[in-house]
Amino acid sequence: MKLNLPAGIVGTILFFIISACTNPVEDIKIIIDGNVIKSSALIRIVDPQQPESVPANISLAIGGKDSAYVYEISGKKTFKVKDGMISIGLDPSRNVNESNPGECIISVSAPGYLAVNEVVSFTSQQSQQIITINLIKAINPPAGVSIVQKTVNLNSNTVGSPFSIETPLKNKKESVKASFSKGTAFMMDTKATEGKVLVLTLSHFDAHNPSSLQSFPGGFLSAGAKLPDGSTGNINFSTGGFFQLQLTVDNHTVNATNAAFAMSATVDPQLVNPLTNKTIAPGDKIGLWYFQKTTGKWTYLKDITLSLQGGKLMADFTAGQTGWYSLCWYKVSCLNTLQVNIVTPQSNAGNRYIAAFFNSSDFFPYYTCRLDLTGSNTSLNYKNLPQTTTRVRIFEFAAFDLWRNSGSGTSLPPVIAESPWIESCVDKPLTLTIPDIQTVEITLEFIGFCPANPNMDIRPSMYIFYRESGTSGYQYLGYMDKGKLVTKELQLGKSYDFKSTYDGEVITVTRKMEQALLRERVKLPESTCKGF
Repeated sequence: MKLNLPAGIVGTILFFIISACTNPVEDIKIIIDGNVIKSSALIRIVDPQQPESVPANISLAIGGKDSAYVYEISGKKTFKVKDGMISIGLDPSRNVNESNPGECIISVSAPGYLAVNEVVSFTSQQSQQIITINLIKAINPPAGVSIVQKTVNLNSNTVGSPFSIETPLKNKKESVKASFSKGTAFMMDTKATEGKVLVLTLSHFDAHNPSSLQSFPGGFLSAGAKLPDGSTGNINFSTGGFFQLQLTVDNHTVNATNAAFAMSATVDPQLVNPLTNKTIAPGDKIGLWYFQKTTGKWTYLKDITLSLQGGKLMADFTAGQTGWYSLCWYKVSCLNTLQVNIVTPQSNAGNRYIAAFFNSSDFFPYYTCRLDLTGSNTSLNYKNLPQTTTRVRIFEFAAFDLWRNSGSGTSLPPVIAESPWIESCVDKPLTLTIPDIQTVEITLEFIGFCPANPNMDIRPSMYIFYRESGTSGYQYLGYMDKGKLVTKELQLGKSYDFKSTYDGEVITVTRKMEQALLRERVKLPESTCKGF
Protein backbone atom coordinates (compact mmCIF):
# COMPACT_ATOMS: atom_id res chain seq x y z
CA MET A 1 0.00 0.00 0.00
CA LYS A 2 1.59 3.25 -1.15
CA LEU A 3 1.08 6.84 0.02
CA ASN A 4 2.73 9.77 -1.74
CA LEU A 5 2.59 12.03 1.30
CA PRO A 6 5.12 13.77 3.55
CA ALA A 7 6.50 11.73 6.43
CA GLY A 8 4.64 13.63 9.14
CA ILE A 9 1.34 13.04 7.36
CA VAL A 10 1.95 9.41 6.45
CA GLY A 11 2.42 8.42 10.10
CA THR A 12 -1.04 9.62 11.04
CA ILE A 13 -2.80 7.94 8.14
CA LEU A 14 -0.95 4.62 8.52
CA PHE A 15 -2.57 4.15 11.92
CA PHE A 16 -5.89 3.67 10.17
CA ILE A 17 -4.48 1.58 7.33
CA ILE A 18 -2.37 -0.88 9.32
CA SER A 19 -5.22 -1.76 11.65
CA ALA A 20 -7.22 -2.69 8.57
CA CYS A 21 -4.50 -4.31 6.44
CA THR A 22 -3.48 -6.72 9.21
CA ASN A 23 -7.05 -8.01 9.47
CA PRO A 24 -7.53 -11.15 7.37
CA VAL A 25 -11.08 -10.17 6.47
CA GLU A 26 -10.98 -9.32 2.77
CA ASP A 27 -13.86 -6.85 2.53
CA ILE A 28 -13.09 -4.79 5.62
CA LYS A 29 -13.91 -1.09 5.28
CA ILE A 30 -10.82 1.14 5.44
CA ILE A 31 -11.47 4.64 6.76
CA ILE A 32 -8.83 7.31 6.18
CA ASP A 33 -8.90 10.48 8.27
CA GLY A 34 -8.37 13.48 5.99
CA ASN A 35 -7.79 15.98 8.79
CA VAL A 36 -4.04 15.48 9.12
CA ILE A 37 -3.01 19.03 8.26
CA LYS A 38 -4.11 21.00 11.32
CA SER A 39 -3.13 24.54 10.19
CA SER A 40 -4.55 25.41 6.78
CA ALA A 41 -5.52 28.36 4.61
CA LEU A 42 -7.89 28.68 1.69
CA ILE A 43 -6.40 31.01 -0.91
CA ARG A 44 -8.96 32.73 -3.15
CA ILE A 45 -7.70 34.62 -6.17
CA VAL A 46 -10.17 37.04 -7.76
CA ASP A 47 -10.42 39.93 -10.16
CA PRO A 48 -12.22 42.61 -8.08
CA GLN A 49 -13.67 44.07 -11.27
CA GLN A 50 -15.29 40.76 -12.17
CA PRO A 51 -15.59 38.90 -8.84
CA GLU A 52 -17.59 36.00 -10.25
CA SER A 53 -15.04 35.23 -12.96
CA VAL A 54 -11.62 33.71 -12.43
CA PRO A 55 -8.38 35.03 -13.99
CA ALA A 56 -7.04 32.55 -16.54
CA ASN A 57 -3.71 30.72 -16.29
CA ILE A 58 -2.94 31.60 -12.66
CA SER A 59 0.57 30.69 -11.53
CA LEU A 60 1.29 30.23 -7.83
CA ALA A 61 4.62 29.66 -6.09
CA ILE A 62 5.40 29.12 -2.41
CA GLY A 63 8.45 30.69 -0.78
CA GLY A 64 9.53 32.02 2.59
CA LYS A 65 11.04 30.47 5.69
CA ASP A 66 8.58 27.61 6.10
CA SER A 67 7.98 26.80 2.44
CA ALA A 68 9.46 23.31 2.90
CA TYR A 69 6.63 22.50 5.33
CA VAL A 70 3.79 23.77 3.12
CA TYR A 71 1.62 21.30 1.20
CA GLU A 72 -1.60 21.35 -0.75
CA ILE A 73 -4.33 20.27 1.67
CA SER A 74 -4.42 16.78 0.12
CA GLY A 75 -0.83 16.33 1.33
CA LYS A 76 0.99 16.87 -1.98
CA LYS A 77 3.64 19.34 -3.04
CA THR A 78 1.79 20.28 -6.24
CA PHE A 79 0.26 23.76 -5.98
CA LYS A 80 -2.31 23.90 -8.74
CA VAL A 81 -4.88 26.70 -8.64
CA LYS A 82 -8.27 25.48 -9.80
CA ASP A 83 -11.31 27.72 -10.22
CA GLY A 84 -9.33 30.52 -8.53
CA MET A 85 -8.85 28.52 -5.33
CA ILE A 86 -6.27 26.40 -3.59
CA SER A 87 -6.05 25.15 0.01
CA ILE A 88 -2.63 24.87 1.62
CA GLY A 89 -1.41 23.83 5.04
CA LEU A 90 1.57 23.04 7.23
CA ASP A 91 3.12 19.63 7.72
CA PRO A 92 2.15 18.66 11.31
CA SER A 93 5.85 18.11 12.08
CA ARG A 94 6.24 21.91 12.02
CA ASN A 95 5.33 22.80 15.60
CA VAL A 96 3.57 26.16 15.61
CA ASN A 97 3.28 28.18 18.80
CA GLU A 98 2.66 31.79 19.77
CA SER A 99 6.35 32.71 19.68
CA ASN A 100 7.12 30.75 16.52
CA PRO A 101 4.25 30.97 13.98
CA GLY A 102 4.55 29.31 10.59
CA GLU A 103 5.02 31.60 7.63
CA CYS A 104 5.27 31.41 3.88
CA ILE A 105 5.09 33.84 0.96
CA ILE A 106 2.63 33.21 -1.87
CA SER A 107 3.58 34.66 -5.25
CA VAL A 108 0.62 34.88 -7.63
CA SER A 109 0.60 35.99 -11.26
CA ALA A 110 -1.59 35.71 -14.33
CA PRO A 111 -1.26 37.09 -17.88
CA GLY A 112 -2.53 40.68 -18.06
CA TYR A 113 -2.55 41.18 -14.27
CA LEU A 114 -0.19 42.76 -11.76
CA ALA A 115 1.81 40.16 -9.85
CA VAL A 116 1.10 39.90 -6.12
CA ASN A 117 3.06 38.62 -3.12
CA GLU A 118 1.13 37.74 0.04
CA VAL A 119 2.45 36.63 3.43
CA VAL A 120 0.50 33.76 5.03
CA SER A 121 0.95 33.14 8.75
CA PHE A 122 -0.08 29.95 10.53
CA THR A 123 -0.76 30.33 14.24
CA SER A 124 -1.78 27.94 17.00
CA GLN A 125 -4.89 30.07 17.67
CA GLN A 126 -6.33 29.73 14.16
CA SER A 127 -6.63 26.33 12.49
CA GLN A 128 -8.39 27.55 9.33
CA GLN A 129 -8.32 30.89 7.55
CA ILE A 130 -9.46 32.43 4.28
CA ILE A 131 -7.15 34.76 2.37
CA THR A 132 -8.46 36.70 -0.63
CA ILE A 133 -5.90 37.91 -3.15
CA ASN A 134 -7.03 40.56 -5.63
CA LEU A 135 -5.38 40.41 -9.03
CA ILE A 136 -5.57 43.82 -10.68
CA LYS A 137 -6.06 43.80 -14.45
CA ALA A 138 -3.73 46.27 -16.15
CA ILE A 139 -6.22 47.36 -18.82
CA ASN A 140 -9.25 47.55 -16.53
CA PRO A 141 -8.27 48.44 -12.95
CA PRO A 142 -10.93 48.95 -10.24
CA ALA A 143 -11.84 52.25 -8.58
CA GLY A 144 -8.89 53.90 -6.87
CA VAL A 145 -6.29 52.17 -9.05
CA SER A 146 -4.58 53.60 -12.12
CA ILE A 147 -2.08 51.79 -14.32
CA VAL A 148 0.00 52.98 -17.27
CA GLN A 149 2.48 51.16 -19.49
CA LYS A 150 5.22 52.65 -21.66
CA THR A 151 7.71 51.21 -24.15
CA VAL A 152 11.13 52.84 -24.66
CA ASN A 153 13.81 51.88 -27.16
CA LEU A 154 17.22 51.63 -25.53
CA ASN A 155 20.49 52.87 -26.98
CA SER A 156 23.39 50.47 -26.31
CA ASN A 157 21.43 48.95 -23.38
CA THR A 158 20.86 52.36 -21.77
CA VAL A 159 18.34 55.21 -21.89
CA GLY A 160 19.17 57.41 -24.90
CA SER A 161 17.31 60.52 -23.74
CA PRO A 162 15.47 61.52 -20.54
CA PHE A 163 11.83 60.43 -20.20
CA SER A 164 9.10 60.04 -17.59
CA ILE A 165 6.02 57.89 -17.01
CA GLU A 166 2.98 59.03 -14.97
CA THR A 167 -0.27 57.33 -13.98
CA PRO A 168 -3.49 58.96 -15.26
CA LEU A 169 -5.91 60.83 -13.00
CA LYS A 170 -9.10 59.25 -14.34
CA ASN A 171 -11.62 59.16 -11.43
CA LYS A 172 -8.73 59.74 -9.01
CA LYS A 173 -7.19 62.52 -6.96
CA GLU A 174 -3.66 61.12 -6.85
CA SER A 175 -0.98 59.94 -9.24
CA VAL A 176 2.67 58.92 -9.26
CA LYS A 177 5.44 59.81 -11.70
CA ALA A 178 8.83 58.20 -12.37
CA SER A 179 11.58 60.01 -14.32
CA PHE A 180 14.72 58.46 -15.82
CA SER A 181 17.85 60.25 -16.95
CA LYS A 182 20.03 59.65 -20.01
CA GLY A 183 22.48 56.79 -19.55
CA THR A 184 20.36 54.81 -17.07
CA ALA A 185 21.08 51.08 -17.36
CA PHE A 186 19.05 48.20 -15.93
CA MET A 187 20.02 45.22 -13.82
CA MET A 188 18.71 42.02 -12.32
CA ASP A 189 20.13 42.18 -8.82
CA THR A 190 23.75 43.23 -9.52
CA LYS A 191 24.03 41.86 -13.05
CA ALA A 192 23.63 44.27 -15.97
CA THR A 193 20.90 43.39 -18.49
CA GLU A 194 21.41 43.74 -22.21
CA GLY A 195 18.53 44.53 -24.51
CA LYS A 196 16.87 46.93 -26.91
CA VAL A 197 13.31 47.39 -25.61
CA LEU A 198 12.38 48.61 -22.14
CA VAL A 199 8.75 48.16 -20.99
CA LEU A 200 7.62 50.00 -17.87
CA THR A 201 4.39 49.35 -15.92
CA LEU A 202 3.57 51.92 -13.25
CA SER A 203 0.52 51.55 -10.99
CA HIS A 204 -0.88 53.78 -8.25
CA PHE A 205 -3.35 52.79 -5.52
CA ASP A 206 -5.16 55.54 -3.64
CA ALA A 207 -5.76 55.73 0.11
CA HIS A 208 -9.55 55.68 0.31
CA ASN A 209 -11.16 53.24 -2.15
CA PRO A 210 -11.81 49.76 -0.66
CA SER A 211 -10.97 48.08 -3.97
CA SER A 212 -7.62 49.84 -3.86
CA LEU A 213 -6.87 49.32 -0.17
CA GLN A 214 -7.58 45.60 -0.30
CA SER A 215 -4.58 45.23 -2.61
CA PHE A 216 -2.09 46.60 -0.08
CA PRO A 217 0.88 44.15 -0.28
CA GLY A 218 1.04 41.90 2.75
CA GLY A 219 -1.88 43.58 4.51
CA PHE A 220 -1.96 46.62 6.77
CA LEU A 221 -0.98 44.55 9.80
CA SER A 222 2.72 44.03 9.13
CA ALA A 223 4.66 41.52 11.21
CA GLY A 224 8.43 41.87 11.33
CA ALA A 225 8.60 45.24 9.58
CA LYS A 226 11.96 47.01 9.72
CA LEU A 227 11.40 50.19 11.74
CA PRO A 228 13.14 53.60 11.59
CA ASP A 229 15.58 52.65 14.40
CA GLY A 230 16.66 49.50 12.55
CA SER A 231 14.75 47.10 14.79
CA THR A 232 11.87 44.88 13.66
CA GLY A 233 8.37 44.90 15.05
CA ASN A 234 4.70 44.24 14.46
CA ILE A 235 2.95 47.40 13.29
CA ASN A 236 -0.25 48.65 11.65
CA PHE A 237 -0.08 50.91 8.61
CA SER A 238 -2.22 53.83 7.54
CA THR A 239 -1.29 54.60 3.96
CA GLY A 240 -1.24 57.85 2.07
CA GLY A 241 -1.09 55.90 -1.20
CA PHE A 242 1.07 53.08 -2.55
CA PHE A 243 2.50 52.28 -5.96
CA GLN A 244 4.38 49.68 -7.93
CA LEU A 245 6.96 49.93 -10.72
CA GLN A 246 7.71 46.89 -12.90
CA LEU A 247 10.36 46.85 -15.63
CA THR A 248 11.34 44.38 -18.34
CA VAL A 249 14.13 44.56 -20.92
CA ASP A 250 13.44 42.39 -23.97
CA ASN A 251 10.79 40.58 -21.87
CA HIS A 252 13.28 39.81 -19.09
CA THR A 253 12.41 41.17 -15.63
CA VAL A 254 14.82 43.69 -14.12
CA ASN A 255 14.67 44.99 -10.56
CA ALA A 256 17.27 47.74 -10.27
CA THR A 257 19.01 50.57 -12.09
CA ASN A 258 22.61 51.72 -12.14
CA ALA A 259 21.56 55.28 -11.24
CA ALA A 260 18.78 56.56 -9.01
CA PHE A 261 15.57 57.64 -10.73
CA ALA A 262 13.19 60.30 -9.46
CA MET A 263 9.67 59.58 -8.21
CA SER A 264 6.95 62.03 -7.26
CA ALA A 265 3.53 61.15 -5.80
CA THR A 266 0.51 63.32 -5.05
CA VAL A 267 -1.21 62.83 -1.69
CA ASP A 268 -4.92 63.38 -1.01
CA PRO A 269 -5.17 66.64 1.05
CA GLN A 270 -8.25 65.26 2.85
CA LEU A 271 -6.26 62.55 4.61
CA VAL A 272 -5.89 62.86 8.37
CA ASN A 273 -2.37 62.87 9.78
CA PRO A 274 -2.58 60.52 12.81
CA LEU A 275 0.35 62.34 14.42
CA THR A 276 -1.63 65.59 14.57
CA ASN A 277 -5.25 64.33 14.20
CA LYS A 278 -5.67 67.05 11.57
CA THR A 279 -5.87 66.94 7.80
CA ILE A 280 -2.43 66.84 6.24
CA ALA A 281 -0.69 70.07 5.28
CA PRO A 282 2.54 71.23 3.61
CA GLY A 283 5.47 70.56 5.93
CA ASP A 284 3.95 67.37 7.40
CA LYS A 285 6.15 64.29 7.30
CA ILE A 286 5.15 60.85 6.07
CA GLY A 287 7.27 57.69 5.99
CA LEU A 288 8.44 56.09 2.75
CA TRP A 289 8.38 52.27 2.93
CA TYR A 290 9.59 49.57 0.54
CA PHE A 291 8.18 46.04 0.27
CA GLN A 292 10.87 43.35 0.26
CA LYS A 293 9.51 40.78 -2.18
CA THR A 294 11.80 37.96 -1.02
CA THR A 295 10.84 38.26 2.65
CA GLY A 296 7.33 39.67 2.40
CA LYS A 297 8.30 42.42 4.87
CA TRP A 298 8.05 46.20 4.73
CA THR A 299 11.19 48.26 5.32
CA TYR A 300 11.26 51.89 6.39
CA LEU A 301 13.43 54.02 4.08
CA LYS A 302 13.05 57.63 5.22
CA ASP A 303 10.65 60.43 6.10
CA ILE A 304 9.44 62.67 3.30
CA THR A 305 8.27 66.23 3.86
CA LEU A 306 5.12 67.06 1.92
CA SER A 307 5.32 70.18 -0.24
CA LEU A 308 2.73 72.23 -2.10
CA GLN A 309 3.36 72.23 -5.85
CA GLY A 310 0.85 73.69 -8.30
CA GLY A 311 -1.89 73.47 -5.70
CA LYS A 312 -1.16 69.78 -4.96
CA LEU A 313 0.50 68.09 -1.99
CA MET A 314 3.53 66.23 -3.30
CA ALA A 315 6.00 63.66 -1.95
CA ASP A 316 9.28 63.61 -3.91
CA PHE A 317 12.07 61.04 -3.55
CA THR A 318 14.64 59.04 -5.48
CA ALA A 319 14.81 55.26 -5.83
CA GLY A 320 17.06 52.64 -7.34
CA GLN A 321 14.84 49.55 -7.17
CA THR A 322 11.59 48.47 -8.76
CA GLY A 323 8.71 47.01 -6.76
CA TRP A 324 6.24 48.31 -4.19
CA TYR A 325 6.55 51.63 -2.34
CA SER A 326 4.11 53.16 0.13
CA LEU A 327 3.73 56.50 1.87
CA CYS A 328 2.64 55.45 5.35
CA TRP A 329 2.11 56.38 8.94
CA TYR A 330 2.22 53.51 11.39
CA LYS A 331 1.47 52.49 14.95
CA VAL A 332 3.17 49.77 16.97
CA SER A 333 0.99 46.75 17.68
CA CYS A 334 -0.13 45.80 21.17
CA LEU A 335 1.93 43.11 22.90
CA ASN A 336 -1.12 41.59 24.52
CA THR A 337 -4.10 39.89 22.87
CA LEU A 338 -7.56 41.44 23.08
CA GLN A 339 -10.08 38.79 24.09
CA VAL A 340 -13.62 39.41 22.87
CA ASN A 341 -16.25 37.23 24.56
CA ILE A 342 -19.30 36.71 22.36
CA VAL A 343 -22.38 35.90 24.48
CA THR A 344 -25.79 34.75 23.24
CA PRO A 345 -28.90 34.76 25.46
CA GLN A 346 -29.66 31.10 24.70
CA SER A 347 -27.38 28.14 24.20
CA ASN A 348 -28.83 26.94 20.88
CA ALA A 349 -27.78 29.83 18.69
CA GLY A 350 -25.65 27.58 16.49
CA ASN A 351 -22.65 28.56 14.42
CA ARG A 352 -22.61 31.56 12.12
CA TYR A 353 -20.10 33.94 10.65
CA ILE A 354 -19.54 37.37 12.12
CA ALA A 355 -17.16 40.13 11.12
CA ALA A 356 -15.41 42.28 13.73
CA PHE A 357 -14.33 45.74 12.62
CA PHE A 358 -11.99 47.81 14.74
CA ASN A 359 -12.67 51.51 14.19
CA SER A 360 -10.23 54.05 15.56
CA SER A 361 -10.32 57.64 16.64
CA ASP A 362 -7.13 58.11 14.62
CA PHE A 363 -6.87 57.64 10.87
CA PHE A 364 -6.76 53.85 10.97
CA PRO A 365 -10.21 53.08 9.56
CA TYR A 366 -9.30 50.07 7.48
CA TYR A 367 -6.60 48.17 9.26
CA THR A 368 -8.57 45.13 10.35
CA CYS A 369 -11.76 43.36 9.44
CA ARG A 370 -11.73 39.77 10.60
CA LEU A 371 -14.25 37.07 9.84
CA ASP A 372 -14.84 34.39 12.45
CA LEU A 373 -17.08 31.40 12.88
CA THR A 374 -18.68 31.63 16.29
CA GLY A 375 -21.40 29.87 18.21
CA SER A 376 -22.89 30.31 21.64
CA ASN A 377 -20.67 31.95 24.25
CA THR A 378 -17.47 31.95 22.22
CA SER A 379 -14.20 33.80 22.91
CA LEU A 380 -12.30 35.31 19.99
CA ASN A 381 -8.71 36.51 20.35
CA TYR A 382 -7.34 39.44 18.34
CA LYS A 383 -3.59 39.95 18.20
CA ASN A 384 -1.44 42.80 16.96
CA LEU A 385 -4.02 45.57 17.23
CA PRO A 386 -2.49 49.04 16.95
CA GLN A 387 -1.92 50.98 20.14
CA THR A 388 -4.88 53.30 19.88
CA THR A 389 -8.38 54.05 21.09
CA THR A 390 -10.78 51.67 19.39
CA ARG A 391 -14.22 50.15 19.43
CA VAL A 392 -15.38 46.78 18.19
CA ARG A 393 -18.42 46.56 15.91
CA ILE A 394 -19.90 43.15 15.11
CA PHE A 395 -21.75 42.46 11.87
CA GLU A 396 -23.48 39.20 11.11
CA PHE A 397 -23.12 37.46 7.78
CA ALA A 398 -25.92 34.91 7.65
CA ALA A 399 -24.34 33.66 4.44
CA PHE A 400 -21.08 35.50 4.04
CA ASP A 401 -20.61 36.21 0.36
CA LEU A 402 -16.88 36.24 -0.32
CA TRP A 403 -17.37 37.25 -3.93
CA ARG A 404 -19.53 40.34 -3.52
CA ASN A 405 -18.70 41.89 -0.16
CA SER A 406 -15.92 44.43 -0.53
CA GLY A 407 -15.31 44.98 3.17
CA SER A 408 -16.35 48.62 2.93
CA GLY A 409 -18.91 50.21 5.22
CA THR A 410 -21.43 50.65 2.42
CA SER A 411 -21.81 46.92 1.81
CA LEU A 412 -21.94 45.69 5.39
CA PRO A 413 -25.10 44.30 7.02
CA PRO A 414 -26.53 45.92 10.17
CA VAL A 415 -24.49 46.08 13.35
CA ILE A 416 -25.60 43.45 15.90
CA ALA A 417 -23.25 44.49 18.71
CA GLU A 418 -20.96 47.43 19.45
CA SER A 419 -18.53 48.11 22.26
CA PRO A 420 -17.78 51.45 23.92
CA TRP A 421 -14.47 53.14 23.07
CA ILE A 422 -11.60 51.32 24.76
CA GLU A 423 -7.81 51.34 24.80
CA SER A 424 -6.77 48.51 22.52
CA CYS A 425 -3.75 47.46 24.57
CA VAL A 426 -5.54 47.14 27.92
CA ASP A 427 -5.25 43.51 29.00
CA LYS A 428 -8.92 43.14 29.90
CA PRO A 429 -11.54 40.94 28.18
CA LEU A 430 -14.36 42.63 26.31
CA THR A 431 -17.84 41.10 26.39
CA LEU A 432 -20.45 41.65 23.68
CA THR A 433 -23.92 40.11 23.47
CA ILE A 434 -25.30 39.10 20.08
CA PRO A 435 -28.89 37.97 19.39
CA ASP A 436 -29.89 34.36 18.84
CA ILE A 437 -30.81 33.07 15.43
CA GLN A 438 -33.50 30.49 14.89
CA THR A 439 -32.69 28.29 11.93
CA VAL A 440 -32.57 24.58 11.12
CA GLU A 441 -29.28 22.80 11.73
CA ILE A 442 -28.23 20.68 8.76
CA THR A 443 -25.36 18.21 8.65
CA LEU A 444 -23.38 17.43 5.51
CA GLU A 445 -21.23 14.29 5.33
CA PHE A 446 -19.08 13.90 2.23
CA ILE A 447 -17.25 10.57 2.00
CA GLY A 448 -14.61 10.35 -0.71
CA PHE A 449 -14.08 7.16 -2.68
CA CYS A 450 -11.87 5.81 -5.42
CA PRO A 451 -13.49 3.49 -8.02
CA ALA A 452 -10.50 1.11 -7.88
CA ASN A 453 -10.77 0.78 -4.08
CA PRO A 454 -14.51 0.52 -3.28
CA ASN A 455 -13.87 -0.63 0.30
CA MET A 456 -11.86 2.46 1.21
CA ASP A 457 -13.53 5.60 2.55
CA ILE A 458 -11.62 8.89 2.67
CA ARG A 459 -12.99 11.52 5.04
CA PRO A 460 -11.59 14.71 3.45
CA SER A 461 -11.09 17.99 5.28
CA MET A 462 -11.62 20.93 2.93
CA TYR A 463 -13.28 24.30 2.44
CA ILE A 464 -16.85 24.04 1.09
CA PHE A 465 -18.68 26.62 -1.05
CA TYR A 466 -22.33 26.62 -2.05
CA ARG A 467 -25.02 28.41 -4.00
CA GLU A 468 -28.72 27.85 -4.44
CA SER A 469 -29.17 25.93 -7.70
CA GLY A 470 -29.99 28.23 -10.59
CA THR A 471 -28.20 31.24 -9.11
CA SER A 472 -24.72 32.63 -9.80
CA GLY A 473 -21.89 33.35 -7.39
CA TYR A 474 -20.74 30.75 -4.87
CA GLN A 475 -20.65 31.63 -1.17
CA TYR A 476 -18.46 30.17 1.53
CA LEU A 477 -20.32 27.60 3.61
CA GLY A 478 -17.68 26.39 6.03
CA TYR A 479 -14.76 24.07 6.72
CA MET A 480 -15.56 20.37 6.44
CA ASP A 481 -13.66 18.54 9.18
CA LYS A 482 -13.01 14.86 8.46
CA GLY A 483 -15.91 14.74 6.03
CA LYS A 484 -18.46 16.45 8.26
CA LEU A 485 -19.86 19.98 8.34
CA VAL A 486 -22.75 21.31 10.44
CA THR A 487 -24.40 24.50 9.21
CA LYS A 488 -27.50 26.67 9.61
CA GLU A 489 -27.06 28.41 6.26
CA LEU A 490 -29.12 25.93 4.23
CA GLN A 491 -32.89 25.52 4.04
CA LEU A 492 -34.85 22.31 3.75
CA GLY A 493 -36.65 21.81 0.45
CA LYS A 494 -34.13 23.80 -1.62
CA SER A 495 -31.52 22.51 -4.06
CA TYR A 496 -27.89 23.59 -3.71
CA ASP A 497 -24.68 23.31 -5.70
CA PHE A 498 -21.68 22.47 -3.50
CA LYS A 499 -18.10 23.03 -4.64
CA SER A 500 -14.59 22.50 -3.30
CA THR A 501 -11.05 22.11 -4.59
CA TYR A 502 -8.91 19.18 -3.56
CA ASP A 503 -5.59 18.01 -4.94
CA GLY A 504 -5.74 20.53 -7.80
CA GLU A 505 -9.19 19.51 -9.00
CA VAL A 506 -12.71 20.92 -8.58
CA ILE A 507 -15.30 18.69 -6.88
CA THR A 508 -18.97 19.60 -7.37
CA VAL A 509 -22.17 18.06 -6.04
CA THR A 510 -25.79 19.20 -6.61
CA ARG A 511 -28.43 17.96 -4.21
CA LYS A 512 -31.87 18.89 -2.84
CA MET A 513 -32.01 19.18 0.94
CA GLU A 514 -34.76 16.67 1.71
CA GLN A 515 -33.78 16.20 5.36
CA ALA A 516 -31.43 17.54 8.01
CA LEU A 517 -28.70 15.04 7.11
CA LEU A 518 -27.09 14.80 3.68
CA ARG A 519 -24.66 11.91 3.43
CA GLU A 520 -22.97 11.81 0.04
CA ARG A 521 -20.26 9.62 -1.50
CA VAL A 522 -18.05 11.83 -3.67
CA LYS A 523 -15.68 10.53 -6.33
CA LEU A 524 -12.19 11.88 -5.64
CA PRO A 525 -9.81 13.08 -8.39
CA GLU A 526 -7.83 10.35 -10.11
CA SER A 527 -4.57 12.00 -9.03
CA THR A 528 -5.65 11.65 -5.38
CA CYS A 529 -6.61 8.01 -5.79
CA LYS A 530 -3.19 7.18 -7.22
CA GLY A 531 -1.66 8.11 -3.87
CA PHE A 532 -3.34 5.19 -2.09
